[in-house]
Parts: sequence; C-alpha cells; structure tokens
Amino acid sequence: MREAPTHVRLRSGEAGLPHACMLKCEQITTLPKEDIDPNPIGAALGSARMIDIERAVMRAIGVPI
Repeated sequence: MREAPTHVRLRSGEAGLPHACMLKCEQITTLPKEDIDPNPIGAALGSARMIDIERAVMRAIGVPI
C-alpha cells in the first residue's frame, strides 16, 4: 500500500473492513445502474474520510486544490 496524493488509506474496521486497504481514487470507472447492488456492503464512512476521498478524486481528475 503506497501513499500517493490520489490514494486514501482505510483502517482495519473502518466501514466494516476486515483489513486495512487503500482506495485508489485515480481508478475511476462508470457502471450501469442495474449492476449496482442497492444494499451497502459495510458501514458508512465518516464525513472526514469522505472529504479525503473527494479531495483525492479531484486531484485525480486535475482539479487544483
């Protein structure tokens, strides 16, 4: 798990994750709505972590922050 401006680290237990992981916010894709399960996989992320993710996505698409 490498640190990068477009990566966000999630701790073990955060959002119900069994292990720590890294969100790679530069790997964005689109999916058809019918491919998305309406039931959540784990717990919701906190607002501070969502802000981290939003900033990483903005960096990935070239928005200066």
